[in-house]
Amino acid sequence: MVQTPKYGGVLVTSPLSATPSLSPHEESTIATVQQASPCFNNLVYYDPAKKQESVDTLIPELAERWSWQDGHRNLVFLLRRDVKWHDGKPFTSLDVKYTFDMVRGAPDARAKLKVNPRKLWYENIEGIETPDLYTVVFRLKRLQPSCSPCWPRATRRSTRPTCPSPSSRTVASGPVPSS
Repeated sequence: MVQTPKYGGVLVTSPLSATPSLSPHEESTIATVQQASPCFNNLVYYDPAKKQESVDTLIPELAERWSWQDGHRNLVFLLRRDVKWHDGKPFTSLDVKYTFDMVRGAPDARAKLKVNPRKLWYENIEGIETPDLYTVVFRLKRLQPSCSPCWPRATRRSTRPTCPSPSSRTVASGPVPSS
């Protein structure tokens, strides 16, 4: 059931420990992931109803569907068209490319992380293509089934991604859908 987003209020959680920031790509603690997860979405995620995580238990979130092509060298995601950022702008393949270029430390990335504890996770990505606004192609060196949360392509209104609040100018995606 789709609910209309409500602005304001208080998010109360029981953190495992104090989180150093709400930037899940720049922190290596589970405390950050636990606190930031409600603010960000993934292309795919593991089905929480399944007892064991595997490639077979991946389910769509921002991606509508995905497929392997070219002998598992290209991973193609077709994105949902009904997703919008909190500022109302559409979520597109350009956002995905921006995010993954940033987290993998691509030489031509439009943004850089201050600290990148998971950069090695993405060394298998040779390149990212966006043939249209709702298709993103990861050209891989070898099979890598995991994906990461997506941030806005320009972190449009803030230089550091954080959990959005009504008074912040930060843009985030979660939760979907927006329609």
